[in-house]
Amino acid sequence: MSFINNVKTELNASATSSVTSIQVVKSVSPYNDPPASGNITLMDSLSSPTKIEIIAYTGRTDNSSYWTLTGCTRAAESTTASTWAAGDNAIQAFTAGDATATDTAVALNTDKVTNVVHPLVEAAVPSNAVFTDTVYSHPANHAISVITGLQTALDGKLSPTGDGSNLTGVDSLPTQTGSTGKYLTTDGSTAAWGEVAGITQAKLITSGAM
Repeated sequence: MSFINNVKTELNASATSSVTSIQVVKSVSPYNDPPASGNITLMDSLSSPTKIEIIAYTGRTDNSSYWTLTGCTRAAESTTASTWAAGDNAIQAFTAGDATATDTAVALNTDKVTNVVHPLVEAAVPSNAVFTDTVYSHPANHAISVITGLQTALDGKLSPTGDGSNLTGVDSLPTQTGSTGKYLTTDGSTAAWGEVAGITQAKLITSGAM
């Protein structure tokens, strides 16, 4: 339901009790025209009316000097459909139906936000938002993609070349060229290849072991 303050105009043409479109003159300041849809109350007199009818309408067509309210539902809210003359009054008033609709909307919003206590909750929460008692279950395992950048970091750590030269935090090996049969040794700061002291057949013969 749409509302605009200070809506006051009059019928541009007569209307029977059964028509579904009503013509109203465009308002003159400080009064405002009826909203694009909503309710309008027709009265034959503002001070001493003899008949009053509430009409609900769904559209408004601009006809230069007047509006045509279309999709009219006559005799709304238990009023009586009447015949109206040009010049009869048309105002927008807050009706019992509007109050009921407001109460219903408030009740629905209360149901939706029963766990929220805030005077501005309806303004702060998006339209038609529904709060539910959802319990979050934390998974035991997470996909590696959950942590931004982790896969890239691991790829950089665990993608060595064949000689291990891309490993970080590991000292490089001395060149292996010409080092067949040698063993890796260090003096505490520099790695090097050492030769294994072997027992040759010549030494065994000289010592008389053979």
